[in-house]
Amino acid sequence: MNARVFSQNIENWYLTNKRDLPWRQNPQPYRVWLAEIVFQQTQIAQGLTYYQRLLNAFPTLQSLANAEQDEVLKLWEGLGYYSRARNLHRAAQILNEAGHFPISAAEWLKLPGVGPYTAAAIASVCYGECIACVDGNVMRVIARTHFISDDIRKSSVVKQIQSLVNELVTHADDPGNFNQGLMELGATICKPKSPQCNRCPLQNQCTFYHSDALPGSVPFKSKPQKRKERHLHFFYASQSKDVFLHKRKEDDIWGGLYVLPLMESTDKEWPDNNRGYKLIKKNTHLLTHQKIHYYIWDVVSWSDSPVALDNFSRFIKEDQLPALPRPLKQFLEEQFV
Repeated sequence: MNARVFSQNIENWYLTNKRDLPWRQNPQPYRVWLAEIVFQQTQIAQGLTYYQRLLNAFPTLQSLANAEQDEVLKLWEGLGYYSRARNLHRAAQILNEAGHFPISAAEWLKLPGVGPYTAAAIASVCYGECIACVDGNVMRVIARTHFISDDIRKSSVVKQIQSLVNELVTHADDPGNFNQGLMELGATICKPKSPQCNRCPLQNQCTFYHSDALPGSVPFKSKPQKRKERHLHFFYASQSKDVFLHKRKEDDIWGGLYVLPLMESTDKEWPDNNRGYKLIKKNTHLLTHQKIHYYIWDVVSWSDSPVALDNFSRFIKEDQLPALPRPLKQFLEEQFV
């Protein structure tokens, strides 16, 4: 495979076919960094509204750094993976104090929430550093063009693909456009289950296309580990004018968000229900590595709550509620109707 031709095909295709995304119109470090954090583990269609909302609220690095964490989390509410929002805020404070943005990927890596992919993306797009970006989309494109059929979750396969992209990017005229082109190709053309091979600029060079392999068979991805299951019991007082909420610690799920008074059990049955609490809602909420079974109990009044409320905050109006996990946000919105 001719690496120079491969890289040029990607760059030329990208310049003609790239989507019109806000940070591409003005690829300044702040806008690109914000985009990379928002779209970690989030599809463009899902995250665009959040990106624009954050950019409107915090148009500059200084405005983000000076914001309260609760304000950032409220704007992030519903997007998930809340450690991204906390790290974004911390990094903004560090950058604001430093008075400048890093230039190299190595410098970006020192910031909270910035991994190798994010650092490489910012450094190549904003500063032209010749460094490869490898995300899930890129791995799929390279696995197909080079017909790598082994389990893409294996560290040896990840290293193999990283090595290939490291070589390819050195043949690019613009590393930023090359990296964005590979990612764009994976997101829009070389899709997981239904690749649009007839529109692909790498068709002539793609080993997968010229093989008899079924669409979706390459790359092979083994099943992820089984999610840990947890049973969380929340308490709500239907006859109270107040909603009591407590801020979660950052070392567990939903860190930094607020929740109703909460107790966790080893199974679905509430172990001490002799006070006659009424179960008013139960459901399941899936996180990447955890399956949350949650139960909301009506304790009628807060004096019957099994959780001491000394360290809780009181809220009453819907527009005053802080950032909440999606299940509780939906539940409380139903109560305000």
